[in-house]
Amino acid sequence: MPARITSTPVTPATVSVYLAALAGEGKRPSTIARALVGIADEHRHRGCTWVRGPSVIGEVMRGIRRRHSTSPDHKAPLSDKDMGTPCA
Repeated sequence: MPARITSTPVTPATVSVYLAALAGEGKRPSTIARALVGIADEHRHRGCTWVRGPSVIGEVMRGIRRRHSTSPDHKAPLSDKDMGTPCA
């Protein structure tokens, strides 16, 4: 009979490698952060401990944000001419 593999608990090192792989695929830091929240939520849901605080996961996320973050795309404000006539 084959060994049973469980998905939780996952080690912080494994999560860090997964997050780095997402960054390598070109995912945005906000998408990667959502994936991390999903992993943490699944751990809590299954009753596994999920340690928050300084860890290798935090270091990886800081590096991802530093390397892959983009500044917001600022748009020019609308002028009165662009607004047209107001609706009644």
